[in-house]
Amino acid sequence: MCKTKRWGNKKTITSISSLLFHYLCATLQLSSAHINYTMKREKLFKYLSFGLFALITAILMVATIMEKLHGTEYALENIYCSHWMIALWTVATLSAIVYILQRKLHRQPATLCLHLSFAVILIGALVTHTTGKQGQTHLRIGELANQYTLDDGSTDKLPFSISLDNFEVARYAGSEAPMDFVSSIVIFDDERTAGSVSMNNIFKHRGYRFYQSGYDNDEKGTFLSISYDPWGIGITYAGYAMLLLSMLLFFVQPGSRFRAALRKGRNIAIILLMLFVSTTSNARNMQHIPAKGNAIALQGANYGAEALYDSMSDNRPLAITCLATGTILFVLFCINRKENRARQKLASWIKIIAWITAAYLSLQIALRWHIGGHIPLSNGYETMVFMAWLSILMTPIAGNRVKEMLPFGYIVCGLALLVSTFGDSKEQIAPLAPVLRSPLLSIHVVVIMIAYTLLAFTMLNGIAAVAIKLTRKNREEEIAELQRTSILMLYPAVFLLTAGIFIGAVWANVSWGRYWGWDPKEVWALITMLVYSATLHSGSIKAMRRPMFFHIYCILAFLTVLITYFGVNFILGGMHSYA
Repeated sequence: MCKTKRWGNKKTITSISSLLFHYLCATLQLSSAHINYTMKREKLFKYLSFGLFALITAILMVATIMEKLHGTEYALENIYCSHWMIALWTVATLSAIVYILQRKLHRQPATLCLHLSFAVILIGALVTHTTGKQGQTHLRIGELANQYTLDDGSTDKLPFSISLDNFEVARYAGSEAPMDFVSSIVIFDDERTAGSVSMNNIFKHRGYRFYQSGYDNDEKGTFLSISYDPWGIGITYAGYAMLLLSMLLFFVQPGSRFRAALRKGRNIAIILLMLFVSTTSNARNMQHIPAKGNAIALQGANYGAEALYDSMSDNRPLAITCLATGTILFVLFCINRKENRARQKLASWIKIIAWITAAYLSLQIALRWHIGGHIPLSNGYETMVFMAWLSILMTPIAGNRVKEMLPFGYIVCGLALLVSTFGDSKEQIAPLAPVLRSPLLSIHVVVIMIAYTLLAFTMLNGIAAVAIKLTRKNREEEIAELQRTSILMLYPAVFLLTAGIFIGAVWANVSWGRYWGWDPKEVWALITMLVYSATLHSGSIKAMRRPMFFHIYCILAFLTVLITYFGVNFILGGMHSYA
């Protein structure tokens, strides 16, 4: 008779426990293997995505040099628009998407939308490259044409005929400088359609977009740029919309880094809002050219305002004074950062002087704006003065919350004013070129200059951290505090830089029919955005969590800003050499 085993039997319990133990060990081994495989795969795509984007950034740098040496067509054919470059962008984008999904970042709507927007923009660019057409046609009054010359030299036929009915040049009052070119055209299709084309005024018909690009010396003929891109522009603009949406989501998404940074830096947020409001107001009040091209008389010269502007001494003394003040404050800042009554009193006087300096520069900008009839942001001198005004204005506004702003504001202001004095100390106020007469110009430049100013502050923060590290021991907490301040500025800086690039792309599309032309300034602005984007990925790039590495990176990264603004103008050239 068999003896029945009971659950209380010691042998039975031991055997069951042994089985459970071995099963648990096997499960843990499998889980461990799966975890190791998952981690290895995640690391693979992390290194692949970041490595490829770093490689793309380096290639873009080299491409601008090759364009300078061998011409634009060589760079477009062999680098920018080559099959291997398109494949590189594709692989980098796909690997980044896979990495985002592996990190489960798709659970964060703002982060997911932000990264997907760039993917959509790249898809739009690819569609434009593969299906879009770009060319030019020359029309004389009374002539009929039904074909145009593509950029590659070949010809393409229009599905309709076009004729130039009339052409007019609008000029500034009392000057031969053109204010606008207006081509009155007639489209012969199923029915006769009349329209006009001028700078920043597009005419559309059956998916074809016509842009004013030039005219004959006798003013009886016109050159029209023609763009056919039925899908690419829409996809790209959808990517721009997603990008703006993601930026807005960072404001409202609970626990987002950007939202936390804005809570800590409300003063910076206030000044950004003020500048956006002023820019929008200016764009709304700008005069527009009538469709028929009648010349608009400029406002009568205000000799009193002009005399006051001319009587102002050049900005060299102010530049030297700001630089000296900022340098002294910077040395004091590095030596001792402890608050005391004497330091607070000095800070109060520094803020008062900053307000006076800001008022002085505001008067200069207002007078130049009044005399010229447009916001003074159309050349290098004006943008440098604007940057100086912006930096010194941020000094007293954000100085209470961010103490580093006191010396840095004076240093950036002094450097910007000093750069503006290179050449003519007060560059001649000239009428705007027709292509620059767009509200998008002021928005584009203001947003970009705000970004550059904030990036300059992060560079100075890095220099301060290095100085503290070399001169004082056991100051890791102070260096970490400087890192937190830089992060506070980097988020709005990178986002504004990105928004500025895309606003410029929209402006370019409205002005001459292409939202991206691989101009050296465009390329280096993209490089700057890619370089600084790495600082916002501390969760993936562990080195960015180390304060000293972070600060040194910010110092070196600012070289891309200098090349974008100065290097392109004086070395690389391109369509943006005037800026």
